[in-house]
Amino acid sequence: MLKKESLAIPIAAFLILPRPRLGSGLKRKKVISDLIMETLLKLRYTECLRRIFTWNMFRNKPCSHRSELDLTNMLDLARRFNNPQKCFPALHIAGTNGKGSVTLKCGQALSTLNMRVGIYTSPHISSFRERILVNQEMISVEDVVNYSEMVFKEVDSHKLDVTFFEIVTMIAFLHYREQKIDVAVLECGMGGRLDATNICESKTAAITSIGLDHCEILGATTDEICLEKCGIIRHGVTDVIIGPTVNANLV
Repeated sequence: MLKKESLAIPIAAFLILPRPRLGSGLKRKKVISDLIMETLLKLRYTECLRRIFTWNMFRNKPCSHRSELDLTNMLDLARRFNNPQKCFPALHIAGTNGKGSVTLKCGQALSTLNMRVGIYTSPHISSFRERILVNQEMISVEDVVNYSEMVFKEVDSHKLDVTFFEIVTMIAFLHYREQKIDVAVLECGMGGRLDATNICESKTAAITSIGLDHCEILGATTDEICLEKCGIIRHGVTDVIIGPTVNANLV
């Protein structure tokens, strides 16, 4: 939360910045008010990003073995927001390489059919907002702030043990529900079975490729990694697409 002293920052900024030509009375007051509100929003946005990117990447409570892990924490967080992921079908994409580009291409293809398409990818290149798109339009600064503050309020109030990626994924799901999308194209962050995106209502799943990556987390062999990524092929998935390096016998 911003302290009251933070108000001094936008006011001081207005005083030292070159002033636009203003009329008198109400017009001047509105311009000053808009400048202050815009600066406050930027401050809130900066604070939200600071919290997001300094959040824990993994659980605070350690597990002795990966088999003990599940999606309970992410499902708990989703329930607190009335399960936004249930409001739209999803095309779910995992893989060692190529999953980001496949996600973007599928999203672009679906948008040509006059559908409202949510596209979720990671990491971003220059702006956090690149991760969460609707028909190629980035989530707004204001929406990032509002959804972030909503999620952190629940996390702080109930001391939820959630990770960085679970928080970001929930922000995306809340945005997609509000935007009333027709379908979401979701890129897994890591693996698949335990990925935060794997609570989605997917109808189609794609595994682009399998290679040795994040071996300390996903497994020491390509077969172990394949099994983790194939965890997105769950009940309700009717169509599965796999790349040439994916062991079909494990799907």
